[in-house]
Amino acid sequence: MTTRATTGRWQRPGRRAFPARRRSPGQAHYPWKGKALIYHCTRFKVKPEVSEEDIAAALASMREQGAANPNIEFSVVGPDFGGEFQYGAVSGIKDIEAYAAMMNDPAHLERDRTGLPMVEKFASFDITDDPDLEIGAKIAEVHRRRFEEQPDIAGLVAGIEYTGSAAPGKDNT
Repeated sequence: MTTRATTGRWQRPGRRAFPARRRSPGQAHYPWKGKALIYHCTRFKVKPEVSEEDIAAALASMREQGAANPNIEFSVVGPDFGGEFQYGAVSGIKDIEAYAAMMNDPAHLERDRTGLPMVEKFASFDITDDPDLEIGAKIAEVHRRRFEEQPDIAGLVAGIEYTGSAAPGKDNT
């Protein structure tokens, strides 16, 4: 038998409408409890001449790559609300080694080579709860080496309005 509680939800008698467990202020909510993550975030605006079909294909490719890459714990790709960007993505990566592997994964590099030419404006940044005081410098070094080892991608990035994550020729980590 189910009843309608004061919350307006149908529930079984004796069951709470909401879980009893509560998080303390500042406690992160993710299944990797006790483990720090690096949240790699990108936001981008597509060039006006890019077709809706090409945009849809690029977003689908980003989703597929996020799901297939073993270095990515989770990812989300979709519309970006509340700013000058149209789309964005967030990926959770367990540590700096996985971050470096993800950034240099052949599928990620190929996505950059096919996707960046469609982009007018791009922002990349990272947020982490890793207690390592040097993590910011380590993330910047991953990007610096990546751009050094992949000059074609550095050239693509140099050709668009790009901020964050050790942009080539800039010191804005």
